[in-house]
Amino acid sequence: MKKIGKLLLVLAITALAVTSCTTENQADSRLDAILESGKMICATSADFPPMEFINDDGTFDGFDIDFINELGNRMGVTVEMWDMPFDSLIQSLAEGKIDCVIAGMGPSEERDKQVDFSISYKERVYAVMSAIDSDVVVNEFDDIAKYRLGTLSGGVQVELFRSRWLETGMMPEENLMFYDRTDSGILDLVAGRLDLWWSQDVVVQDWVKREPVKSAFIVPGDIIGGATVISLPEGDTELKAKFDELITEMIEDGFRDSLLDIWGIPR
Repeated sequence: MKKIGKLLLVLAITALAVTSCTTENQADSRLDAILESGKMICATSADFPPMEFINDDGTFDGFDIDFINELGNRMGVTVEMWDMPFDSLIQSLAEGKIDCVIAGMGPSEERDKQVDFSISYKERVYAVMSAIDSDVVVNEFDDIAKYRLGTLSGGVQVELFRSRWLETGMMPEENLMFYDRTDSGILDLVAGRLDLWWSQDVVVQDWVKREPVKSAFIVPGDIIGGATVISLPEGDTELKAKFDELITEMIEDGFRDSLLDIWGIPR
């Protein structure tokens, strides 16, 4: 019986070691798998012009699209873009359905629990817009709390709204409305079902050219703003190192800045 017990113990330890090695290899193999297949699947929420959108012919376009395609080119692979609702992007990455996310996205503590981030490839500035004929007046940041505000669910700004306005009673719960897509929010803004829509300033300026809306307030950077990153699988150090290397290269050789100029985005 003692021999059988020892044998079972040895088998159990061996199985555990094999499982551990397999898991480690799988965790470190994403970059190799991408390079071997010659394809990288990257998801976005393509209703965020000029960062990402879909042309009339069904093709993806925008600053982020051009940026990730060039990154893929320098990696030696083609990039396959998937369009998803914004609040499903991180979960899809965490579940291994995609290789990366590029969506004008910033890092946050909540997202960091599920995924990793590249280094920053541009800065984010936020703003709110109103309908073109609106009499909404926003002179300072907290004036926003007086109005019906729409925003993307899952954005880094949501925690700020909760802690600064909802939990303090400055904004009634019913005044904060969440959307899966920016274009749905713009429709409600134009129709008068919202007073303000929250987005990045470059996106606000682009929608001003497309719909009867106007910029109402640019949010000071000391309140919220900062890095724009590409989200990557949690713990995949090799893939992150490769992305960081290529992003640094694209910034240093001027490609990023030339792309910002092409899309009319401030450096």
